[in-house]
Amino acid sequence: MTIAVATGSNNDPRFAVTNFTPTTPTTVFVTPGFPIDGPPLAFNGCVVTCSRLYTDGDQTGSIAVVGQYSGGYVALYDLTNPAAPAQISMFDTTLGAPNNTGIGAISLYGASLLVGELAGPNMILIDITNQKAPKILSTFTDKNFSDGGISAIVLNGPTAVAAGTFNVDVIDYTRPRHPAWAASFPEGLSPPNPASPLTVDYDGSSIAVGDGSGTVYLFDFYGGVLHASGQSSSGLEGITSITVMTGEVVQVAAGNFGTSSASLITFGSPSAPNGMVEVSNGAGADPGGPLVFYGLPNLFAGTNDAQGVTWFNTMTWPNWPHSGVPKVRVAKKANLAAASVSTLGVAAFPTPPVRRPPHLPRRRSPPAAGSGSSKGRPKRKGVSSRRKSP
Repeated sequence: MTIAVATGSNNDPRFAVTNFTPTTPTTVFVTPGFPIDGPPLAFNGCVVTCSRLYTDGDQTGSIAVVGQYSGGYVALYDLTNPAAPAQISMFDTTLGAPNNTGIGAISLYGASLLVGELAGPNMILIDITNQKAPKILSTFTDKNFSDGGISAIVLNGPTAVAAGTFNVDVIDYTRPRHPAWAASFPEGLSPPNPASPLTVDYDGSSIAVGDGSGTVYLFDFYGGVLHASGQSSSGLEGITSITVMTGEVVQVAAGNFGTSSASLITFGSPSAPNGMVEVSNGAGADPGGPLVFYGLPNLFAGTNDAQGVTWFNTMTWPNWPHSGVPKVRVAKKANLAAASVSTLGVAAFPTPPVRRPPHLPRRRSPPAAGSGSSKGRPKRKGVSSRRKSP
């Protein structure tokens, strides 16, 4: 099995691909070469995503999608060989200038790619079944994001959840060509600090929302209604990345790009206290980064310092903090430029078999003298090789 992690930064024109399969992970950096589709402003960042882990445990596949932060293009990459990611295609989402404000967030589920506008209300659903020629299925304009845009978006099955500066909305994609608004963040639980963009994750069962005060909200979505199921302080000054995974309990990890620690929160287990885990060594400016669960107990954390990307095993959690959260592997020197918007995607797929050169037929040597063949045998002196007729 190959585990490849893609990371992106809104302040770096490259994205990184780390291969966690070997004992010592390796990282390569790739520059997509996006065109400038508007005034030469800050089209110098990347947002990345890989397909979500299906709820039945299917593998995600080897595709990563890289979005042009504040620009309009996305590029599809094949990570089958993580040491040499291969670009499959590049596609214009129509979110670029001059008509729109560019890409702010992306999410991939199977062959469906959802792209949210950076400072506007538009969401573009793209079908990448034909990876060499993606096509737009629908454009949905959610006026709740007209002010502040879309800071985070996640698609899981036929349901999408989007977050912005002031709002969290659920969008129904049961009819992909005709999406519809389904629900909004309950007014009775209005975030206490909406001045900072909200962030959100949805694993197909639980929705986790993080706000600018460091509060984590947990919801279930059924019957077309968001139902509050938990709330907790993360202990952070604000949340810029959040991930949730539902098992026997619901586990949430929250992080802040300016902090070297992530908060670990368990819902559904009163005996499990909240705790913090160091995801970086705190070196450099804004050492924090993105967090993504890839099934339990696998938590991946990216950073902006020498720690790079860390794969944690949360098996001992929720017994935190007594036994800690062990590290499976650490990918050092996997760093991009420090980012206020950093993203991470995990791809897992069967390792391709090593291709061996086809077997060449063995070269035959001439038969040695005295062997059973008469071809090439020297004539005996005084004896004719022609047989006389009787």
